[in-house]
This record gives sequence, C-alpha cells and structure tokens, in this order.
Amino acid sequence: MEVLVAMLLTLLLLGASLPVWQGLQALAVGEVDHAIGVGQSRVAAARFERDLRSASAADSAGAECVAVLEATSSQIVLLTRSGPGEVPEIVEWEVSGGSLMRRRGPWTGSMPTGFPHGDYLDHKTMLEGVEARFTYSGAGFEGLANVEARALGLVRGVRLEGTLLPGDAQSRAVDLRLEGTVYG
Repeated sequence: MEVLVAMLLTLLLLGASLPVWQGLQALAVGEVDHAIGVGQSRVAAARFERDLRSASAADSAGAECVAVLEATSSQIVLLTRSGPGEVPEIVEWEVSGGSLMRRRGPWTGSMPTGFPHGDYLDHKTMLEGVEARFTYSGAGFEGLANVEARALGLVRGVRLEGTLLPGDAQSRAVDLRLEGTVYG
C-alpha cells in the first residue's frame, strides 16, 4: 500500500512539474533565438558600415562625383570601391517584404536611370523579419527619409532603424539600428 501511495504522489508531482519544465524550455529557446537575432544584426551592421566607408565616386566617370546614387526610406544605393585602383561597383541595401537585402553589381561607367534588381550579380538576405526604414543626414538636413537627386552629394550620415521581429511567440524582438558615415 505504501508503494502505491508513493507511486501516486510521484506521478502527481511529475504531472504538476511538467508545465513548468515545458515553460522553461520555451523560455530558453526564446532567449537563444533572441541572441541569434542580436548576433545577426551585428553582422549586418558591420557589413553596412563597411559599405558606407567604402562608398566613393572618385575617378568614376558618369557618377557626377556622388557616392550615394539613391537614398529613400526603403533603400540606399552606393557606388563603392574596395581599394585604390579597384573597379567600382554598385551596392544596394533595401528593406523589402520584411527582409533586409544587400545587392551588388558592376558599375557600367555611366549613371543608370534606375537600379533594377536583375542588374545585380549578388543578392543576399542579411536579415528576415525586419520592420525598418532609412533616414539620412548631411549639410542642412537631419533625419530625412527621401533625399532628392540634387542633394545626394550632401548625404553623410545614414541610419537604418527599426525592429527585427521574433520568429515565434517565445522570442523577444531585437531593436535594429544600423548606421554609418559616407566619406566619399
């Protein structure tokens, strides 16, 4: 009889602790997902800063000596160089369909009329689950979401601010802030 009572108490205790165990597991998964999101956003931020630092229109005929070719709330297009004497390329960062995309392609030597995605050779999804927008600062403006073509040469500060949304209900959102300075 004592063995049966002991077994019954053990089963009741296990049954009562099962939801606590499952809750702790879900919490751990959520924290790991959050940490992964933070790490991914740091990688994207480092790449973004590097692209902004390498933006340069020097010695690029047809670029009207402007490193920023387009600047809107959803994208920025840059003319970049990886080093002296290197062939310039076009790099686009865009928030599209909840993803932060990075695209790059060859510079043709003249200012294009648009930047169709089919012209890029490399397409990378840097982050998924993104709700964010670009803002720009420069000589005479701060926090501007869309920069007119005549003012693109004045852009110095670029910021992408928003949220990296969690993939499930247990995870926390990650505050997303990518920013850098255009020197070229």
